[in-house]
Amino acid sequence: MKRIGLPLLLLLAFAAGLSAQSHTIFIFKDFTEAKVYFKNRSITIAPMNYDGAKGRMYFMQNDELMELTHIQMIDSIVWEGERKFITHGASFLDEVRLENGTLYIHWRLKDVNIGSRGALGATTQARVETISLKSMGIHSVDKEVNYTEIYERKNDNDYYLLLNGKLQRFKNSKQLSKLLPELKDNIETFAKEEKIDTKQTPDMIRLVNYTLSLN
Repeated sequence: MKRIGLPLLLLLAFAAGLSAQSHTIFIFKDFTEAKVYFKNRSITIAPMNYDGAKGRMYFMQNDELMELTHIQMIDSIVWEGERKFITHGASFLDEVRLENGTLYIHWRLKDVNIGSRGALGATTQARVETISLKSMGIHSVDKEVNYTEIYERKNDNDYYLLLNGKLQRFKNSKQLSKLLPELKDNIETFAKEEKIDTKQTPDMIRLVNYTLSLN
């Protein structure tokens, strides 16, 4: 396997300065070094991070934010600790290794306004433009931060399982049951008893890990 320099990576990118109206939800707290594996078996290393709101991969070059493009040339990106994203069509999928198998996530995150905190701590409806962060291991970037305004993190993620050699997409327990009809009763029972909220990523991970344990 040959190693290439950062200049080639720059050919697959463009400058991506965040505008005042841009809300970015980074998967990682900081830009950290990752190995970029190309389909021609070359590799390079750069500080990388993934935006779970826009579905874009970024890297830093001389303190400038660059968006990685032409992802059809890339096989995967791996961080220290083996956190790995693979390419799938025009998207990146987060490879999540579970106790009973592997789940792939196409992150589609957003922060939805639920009001602002009043003087006595009550939540009231109001127009807001900044974010109160929630602890999900995922980090938001805005022009400014005002902690009196309250947002709730939601997702419209796509999830994938490798079934019969092909990645199969689903978004909720019902779609998962259709992919695995022989496990439909088990999946629906678990989802009901465990009160699985399919809009919460940790709940979907629990459901998938349980489902994989049945195979």
